[in-house]
Amino acid sequence: YKTKFNQFNLSRSIFEDFTSFEECEFGTKGVNGSVIKFEFATFLSFANFRKAKFHNGLDFEQANLKESPNFLNAEINEQFTNRETFRIIKDSFDKIGNQIDANKYYSYEMRKYKEELKAAKTLSTERLVFWFNENVSKFGSSIGKPFLLMLTCAVIYYLLVLGYEGNCLYKIYEPANKYISAFMTQANIFSKGVPPYGRFLKEGMEFVTLIFHAFFLIFTWHFIVAIKRCTKR
Repeated sequence: YKTKFNQFNLSRSIFEDFTSFEECEFGTKGVNGSVIKFEFATFLSFANFRKAKFHNGLDFEQANLKESPNFLNAEINEQFTNRETFRIIKDSFDKIGNQIDANKYYSYEMRKYKEELKAAKTLSTERLVFWFNENVSKFGSSIGKPFLLMLTCAVIYYLLVLGYEGNCLYKIYEPANKYISAFMTQANIFSKGVPPYGRFLKEGMEFVTLIFHAFFLIFTWHFIVAIKRCTKR
């Protein structure tokens, strides 16, 4: 309790009873030292790290836990902490219904995952989905962003419908009209054959309507997920 460790590395140790590192301080602030590791440490009972400070980061990835640890109000250097450690801490808050702290560590976990994807230096579907989730709803932590995108999507589609019905879209760049018309004719035919949306699409704008329906459904799904996550328990 309230102990300061300039350097700390625990390996292959077993804690059979309640273990408390409450308000302990690991490492030195502003000094780059070794990451605090609990390597193959086994906690057979409750472990308390409330208000502990990990100035050089924390590696809890290889710790064995029988119960969820308590990291309430702990300070952890994000730069030197791995993704799995943040996931463990996030889950510990999820289990007790502390959604605010769970969301905070979830954002840390996702930032570390982003670093892993960047390090791979390959453009994959996983990386694309990650980018989309981050920018649409911040991984389900933002309610306002997907809601705003839903409204923006609806307004843009409404303006396009007005432009189409008022024959304004064809006046934007008339030399390209024949190419756009040829493409849209084929795209509209294709869109009509997409079940179950074909019969609900606006005539003459089937392809555009289908695209906007898809985006609107995606933004709506992110909005619902964000509400569930932010109001859970």
